Amino acid sequence: MLPMRELFKSRMTVSLLLSTLISFIGDNMFYIAMATFAANAPHAKLAIAAVTASEMIPKMLQVVGSRLAVLTSKKYEGLLALDIIRALLYLIVGGLFLSGQAYSFLLVIVLINFISDNLGQYRSSLTLTLLVEIVPKTLYQAVNIFENFVFQLVNIIIMVATSFLILFIDFSQFAWINAFTFLISASFIFYYRKEIKISSRPANTKNLTTSITGVLRLIGARPGMLRIIVESSLLMLFPALLLPLFQMWLAEHGHLLIGNYAFSLSLYSAGTIIGYLLGVIITNQMKPDNDRIKLLIVVGFPILIAETIALIFNLHFLFLIINVLFSSIVGAVSPLFTTYVMVSVEAEDIPMVMGLLGSMTGILQPLLTILGSFIAASVSVPFALWSVLGLAGIVYMGTFFMSKKKEYNHNTSVQ
Repeated sequence: MLPMRELFKSRMTVSLLLSTLISFIGDNMFYIAMATFAANAPHAKLAIAAVTASEMIPKMLQVVGSRLAVLTSKKYEGLLALDIIRALLYLIVGGLFLSGQAYSFLLVIVLINFISDNLGQYRSSLTLTLLVEIVPKTLYQAVNIFENFVFQLVNIIIMVATSFLILFIDFSQFAWINAFTFLISASFIFYYRKEIKISSRPANTKNLTTSITGVLRLIGARPGMLRIIVESSLLMLFPALLLPLFQMWLAEHGHLLIGNYAFSLSLYSAGTIIGYLLGVIITNQMKPDNDRIKLLIVVGFPILIAETIALIFNLHFLFLIINVLFSSIVGAVSPLFTTYVMVSVEAEDIPMVMGLLGSMTGILQPLLTILGSFIAASVSVPFALWSVLGLAGIVYMGTFFMSKKKEYNHNTSVQ
């Protein structure tokens, strides 16, 4: 835990991480409330689709926020301004809910939420550019472990708290709580604004397309980096792909439910989160090197294959147990992978690299999830699970044979 103690010796680092955590709390509480509101709208399906799109599209555009963050000269002031703007936006949303005509203003509320989430992606990228300035590379892993563990743990508390609060407070109050968290976040930034010192670099005048091309060349020039990125990203995407398939499986196998549908789904979600958190804790003692991540990936895919087979043959208890194990592998890979990428490139390249990876994940996750759900709905859940199994097998065999080829080439060169 020594690196974590070192990390929190810097008050500026603490202010950045806590301000991000506080705004994360308000944002997630409002999303749950907004999803509930949409589910009760006159045209519920369209409303839910609009809310989902307003959350997903900003993640796809993350690379744009990263590019803007790189171009922003007064980054700390930018954080302060973004928090204040987002607070004002949600004060407006609160007023719309309070008007008594909220369903009439639904698209306006969704649009404001969409604008705020895009500003949030920009803010996250600004935070990253500041963190890589004030945090040494030796503490990057501590930052990633903190974000993966604490944010995931807080997210569980948020889900429970919001599901309870929604029984007692109205939607306008959730919007105002969100606005209040942004103002608290801004207060952290304002308090420490004069203490942070950013090294001056010449402005990067490349356009977005040129910057993305440069990032791709940079990744391609690092031996083995592209492979690690592809395999790690796919491994971390599988839990999101399995969730809707498991939901459909539960709907088709009512006689195999544990308690009821909600409880069975909660067991899966709880197991996923517990496994993920355990994996993150384990990584505190690991170095984010290439070989260690490859080992976790090689171990992870057979576990995923076993998990999928268990569900195909209706071994749901075994499926839930293996899911905890697989989630722990995902939890271990996530901070190690992020740290590995960050320490492999120069500090000034980190925001664009991470932004591009974030956009790729933001695009692939919904596409794979929709594809898997479509196959399950149009053919069958078992066929969709076999498809997942096939994809996992292809990636695993590709990983295995590429490792063997590299080992063979290395031995040949030594001889």
